[in-house]
Amino acid sequence: MKNLIVIFAILFILVSGCSQPVPEVPDTSEKDGALAALDSARDEIFNAETKGNNVTEAVTRMNEAQLAFNAGNYTTATSLAGAAKYLALNSKPLVTKQNETPDIVPPDVISDKINWSEDIKLSSDIAVHKSFNNANSILVDQNGVIHTVWYSINDGKDEIHYRRSTDGVTWGEDTILSTGPNFVGEVSITTDRGHEFQSGSNSAANPALAISGSNVYVAWRSDLNSVQDNTNGEIYFKKSTDSGVNWGPEVRLTNAPEDSFSPSISASGNILYVVWMDMRDGYGDLYFKYSPNAGTIWSSDLRLTEATSFRGQPTIIGSGNDVHAFWMDNREANWEIFFDHSKNGGAIWDGASRFTNDMGTSEVPVVARVGNTIYVAWTDSRPIGNENYADAYEIYLRKSTDGGKTWSNEIPLTNSPKWSGDPSIAAVGTQVHVVWPDGRDGSKSNSEIYHKYSLDGGSSWSDDIRITYADKDSVIPSIAVLGSNVYVLWEDTRGGKSEIFYKHGVFNG
Repeated sequence: MKNLIVIFAILFILVSGCSQPVPEVPDTSEKDGALAALDSARDEIFNAETKGNNVTEAVTRMNEAQLAFNAGNYTTATSLAGAAKYLALNSKPLVTKQNETPDIVPPDVISDKINWSEDIKLSSDIAVHKSFNNANSILVDQNGVIHTVWYSINDGKDEIHYRRSTDGVTWGEDTILSTGPNFVGEVSITTDRGHEFQSGSNSAANPALAISGSNVYVAWRSDLNSVQDNTNGEIYFKKSTDSGVNWGPEVRLTNAPEDSFSPSISASGNILYVVWMDMRDGYGDLYFKYSPNAGTIWSSDLRLTEATSFRGQPTIIGSGNDVHAFWMDNREANWEIFFDHSKNGGAIWDGASRFTNDMGTSEVPVVARVGNTIYVAWTDSRPIGNENYADAYEIYLRKSTDGGKTWSNEIPLTNSPKWSGDPSIAAVGTQVHVVWPDGRDGSKSNSEIYHKYSLDGGSSWSDDIRITYADKDSVIPSIAVLGSNVYVLWEDTRGGKSEIFYKHGVFNG
């Protein structure tokens, strides 16, 4: 009897155990299907970039699909990806008409052919130094003289620094270009990724460099005449007519009731163009002025933008009387790149045009020009592949071969597993060079400088080439090119505080 009881007890336990619900295995088929649809659509869009028709709409649908996927809406993502793929598949070959520019072919790979020098520290060890991206911090003139600028923060006084070299190995003395009061205070306006527009930074900051022949020009923001109210900075200017050996007086270019900051300067012969951000109208607007005679006489201030939203990070490039300005703009509730153009030296402008159009943040445009070919690079947060938005920042490029009348499709220059941003660009002949800080080798607190180049005007590109190996941040690079020589300046915290470093690369074949 006891044996029967034991047997029944065992049977009861077994039956009871079998009646318990089996844990459900998560169904990933919907997510996997959406992921496959995204990959398939992305491939078709990439292949369609040289065809032209429907590609812009396909990219828009693809951005929407990626957003839906990131939000877990896999059915919606699959549907949108299907629409993007359909548009890409039905794009027709681009017929190039008169005054139109063919699309850029997706980048091929070129092996690295540059020998790089060791890193050289240019700044002293008594101050925290900061370069300023989106404006040239390093340039090389026709005689091979290398010119550099940056600004320092030391005991509450910011100063503009200049240093030159005739061979890239030995350097002249560190020259202070600015004068200003000693006080501390800073009011900064930032984007969603922390880019400072430095409105109201104390004393002198934001230097921008331009050269033409043996003339060297520097523009910057200073509180020199604002001791009582250090939030009201103005744009100042200085020039050298002997390749940076001697410098003329400091010249005040603006006299506005509110802050003026973030200047960019371009030189073409004796014509100088300056664009900057200005708060006199309540929001940050772009203002412009020019000099027809190497900075002796200047035009009045001209307002380029008018809207109730903020602009930032302007850059300008001029060739004779033809001048283009680019900037980031959130007038349509999303940061995009806009541009404006004048064909008569800045007297009359065409009006602002939108240069980018995607759901990510487009910011920090940089520009280079060789003849009628203009290259524009910028940072963009649209995701590529399965990136998170925090890591989705990549470098994009567009070019024009007809002086800005028509523009190629945009292409990604980077596809890093981490963020890539804040580029600098330089061009000479058919060479195009881009440098940027990149987080792929560590965290965002230990970014490194990367470089890539094209030898055929942007049709094909080298691999991404790492050129710094510091244990701390290497950021905000600026690049210059002359013949087979490449020059890079950047900010680096390897010594425990920000300093300015430089290196020189030479093509070896």
